[in-house]
Amino acid sequence: MYELNYLLPRGYLREPLSAIKNASAIVLTRVDQCDDLSNIYEILKKTDDELPIFESVYEPVSLIEMKKSQFVSFEEFKGRKILAVSGVANPKSFVKTLNFLSPSQIEVVSFPDHYDYSQKDIENIERIAIKSKSDVIITTEKDAPKLTKIEVVPVLILAIELKLLGSGERDLLNLISSSIFYP
Repeated sequence: MYELNYLLPRGYLREPLSAIKNASAIVLTRVDQCDDLSNIYEILKKTDDELPIFESVYEPVSLIEMKKSQFVSFEEFKGRKILAVSGVANPKSFVKTLNFLSPSQIEVVSFPDHYDYSQKDIENIERIAIKSKSDVIITTEKDAPKLTKIEVVPVLILAIELKLLGSGERDLLNLISSSIFYP
């Protein structure tokens, strides 16, 4: 269980709560994957009840087959077997994001954030792909350059983008614009 009072990877925070005193706004990410959003709001409001809070989600934008540099349709993966490979702080979030593809199976290989893959790791990933009969490996944009030597199945890159919910994008841009000094 992730906790609000701790920094990544143990908790939700990228900075300590004390950093709020320097903030003009708070942006909550992955609110669609958060089970205790009301608790987070409660703690943030106790820390500073004046700061605007924006909610956001990461939305899949595209899948790119790495070797061919071609876009692949999301629909192609319905009912297929996927091996998810990532070295990110929250691999469960990456796997949850892949569920939108409706695969028949998601096998997972996770490494620590910013992991430097060795040749042995690449060979192990390939073995797992073969053993699990995965149709493809799907990885993050961050991990893709480290997985170019994989040959046994196609490697796809899941491109995502941050989407602010509701009027969040307009409101955040207005907040930023009002903070910029124009001579």
